[in-house]
Amino acid sequence: MTIKAVGSVRVSTDRQAEKGTSLEAQKLRSAPWRTCAAATLGGVIVDGGESAKDLNRPGVQRLLTLIEAAEVGT
Repeated sequence: MTIKAVGSVRVSTDRQAEKGTSLEAQKLRSAPWRTCAAATLGGVIVDGGESAKDLNRPGVQRLLTLIEAAEVGT
């Protein structure tokens, strides 16, 4: 059985999104995990320039909606 997975990447500032800890690098780091877990990636949710101080971020809200609808397994 294949598990549908959704990745989530985030940086705090617009500057980090453009330089430094790039969102693209974070996406690439998830590739080995997907292979080991036999998961299919249903997408990657991106919160660029968003603080992690709370859950009021567009990406996190989208992820929570997917979880509640049982559209992802991990």
